[in-house]
Amino acid sequence: MRIYMDESGNFTADQLISVVLVLAIPSTNESELFSEFSRVTASWPKQDGEIKGSSLDESKAAEIIALLSRFEVIADFCCIDMANHASADIEDFKERQAKAVVANLSPSNHADMIKQLNDTAAAIRRMPNQLFVQAVLTINLVFETVQVATMYYSQRLPKELGDIAWVIDGKDHKPTEMEDIWSLLVVPFAESHFIKTPLIMLVEGDYSDFDRRYKSDSDAELMSHRKWLETTYSIPARSRANPVTDPKLLLTEQLEFTDSKRHVGLQLADMLANIVRRALNNMLLQTGWEDLGKVLVEKKWKDNSWFQRIGNSRGHVLPSNHVVRVAEILKSKAKPMQHQK
Repeated sequence: MRIYMDESGNFTADQLISVVLVLAIPSTNESELFSEFSRVTASWPKQDGEIKGSSLDESKAAEIIALLSRFEVIADFCCIDMANHASADIEDFKERQAKAVVANLSPSNHADMIKQLNDTAAAIRRMPNQLFVQAVLTINLVFETVQVATMYYSQRLPKELGDIAWVIDGKDHKPTEMEDIWSLLVVPFAESHFIKTPLIMLVEGDYSDFDRRYKSDSDAELMSHRKWLETTYSIPARSRANPVTDPKLLLTEQLEFTDSKRHVGLQLADMLANIVRRALNNMLLQTGWEDLGKVLVEKKWKDNSWFQRIGNSRGHVLPSNHVVRVAEILKSKAKPMQHQK
C-alpha cells in the first residue's frame, strides 16, 4: 500500500480553510486505477505535463471521485480555518509545544534521547507559523491515517498492512522543509503517540502482516524511549505488556519526497485536496464534491477529526453553516468501517 500526501492552501489567513490530505492506494489495484485514470483524463488539459486539482471544474471533479470510489482506496484529511487564528495565538502554542517536548527530561536520560528531544524543540521554535501549522496537521493526520488504514484494511486486504510506503509532495517547499517536518517532528511525536495511545485493533481484523513488520518489543532505542514514557506518564500495565508500533520503521523505511509529475497517486491526492478545500470554502458547486464521502471512512468510535484548531480557544468561531453542511454530506456517504460480507 502506498499512502500519498498533499496539501491545498498556504495556511495563511487570506486562504481561509487550508487542507492536508492523504490517499491510500492498495498495491493490488494501483496499476488498474492508474490505467483507468490515464484513460479518463487523456483529453484533459495539462499544466507542465500533469493535471492540477485547482483546474478541475465540477464535472471533472465528480469524475475523479467516481473513478476512485470504484476501487478499494481510502482518503482522509485535516483542515484548518486560518482566518480564525491570530499569529500571536499560534506563536504562543508553538512555544508551549516546544517547552512540553523537553519538560520531563533529566540528566539521567540517555544522551541520544536528550539530543533528539532538544532538536525537536528547536525545530518547532524556528518554524515559520504557516509551516508549523501545516506540520501540526500533518502529524495529526499521520496518526489518524495509521489508525484508520489498519482497521479498514485488516478486514479487507490485510497483506497490504505489511508493506506500507509514504509518498509526500514536496514541490512547493524548499528541499529540506518536508524532510524536516517528517524526521524532526512526525517521527518523534509518533514514538510518544503510539506508546501512550496504542492502535485500536478490531477483533475480526487480521493484523498478522502489520505486526510482523512494524511491531517491536526488542529495539533498544524504542524500548529506552518506551521505558521513559512509562515512568513519566504512568502507562497502564496492560499497555506496557504489548509490543509497540515502531514509528521509525513504519514512517521512514519506505518514504519518498517528490514532485507530483512523477506519481499519478500524488496527482490524485492533489485533486482530492483541492476538491475538499474548494468545497469547504464554497468555491466549488455541490455537484463537484457531493460524492467525496464515498472515498472517506466513517469514524463512529470518535469525534470527527477533520477540523483542527490550534492554540488558545478564546474567540473560537464556529464553522459556517456552509462548512457544517459540507461535513454532514461527506459523513452521510462515508464508507462503513466494518466490512459487510
